[in-house]
Amino acid sequence: MQFLLFLLMAVLLQVANSFYGSFFGIYIHDLGGDQSYIGMAIMISAVCELPFFYYASAVVGRWGPLRTLAVAGLFYALRWLWLGLIPHTYTALLTQPLHGATFCLYYAAAMEYIARSVPKQARTTAISVFTAVTALASIAGNLMNGYLYDRTGLLTPPYTAAGFALLAALGYWLMSLRSRRTAAAAGAFREKGI
Repeated sequence: MQFLLFLLMAVLLQVANSFYGSFFGIYIHDLGGDQSYIGMAIMISAVCELPFFYYASAVVGRWGPLRTLAVAGLFYALRWLWLGLIPHTYTALLTQPLHGATFCLYYAAAMEYIARSVPKQARTTAISVFTAVTALASIAGNLMNGYLYDRTGLLTPPYTAAGFALLAALGYWLMSLRSRRTAAAAGAFREKGI
């Protein structure tokens, strides 16, 4: 059941992230940016991934995978909200360093969650299921964001993405609280010899 909840939150977060993956270049273009702005944005996000991937395992080890997923979801929401509130090419560039805090922490924490929660002999299958589910969520997110972009303009998709990311962050946080309560209860049973 926990793994299914994890996948549901991954779907919400991937629907949110599909705005960036498929429409960010169009968003910059519609704000008046040319190809050089799009290239700079991609370069900034790629460079900012490096330190986050380097330290991601330490962060996940300290906070745990579910809390890290919640924080990554919150950073995603802040990133998309910022794009909606201040639609400008410079804002699009200034949000790019958050790519490390979002994608890198999210991916590292998701892999760690699978490693900790799925038996060793089923991990490859679990990663395949996670990958397939997030790919389908990307398709759904692309359809939704394309429809919203066409019907309502460039500001609705960032707000919608922020909403989906907030839901995912809340879901991961609640899963984290439940997991800690379950672990505390199991520890209390062990201490009492039950």
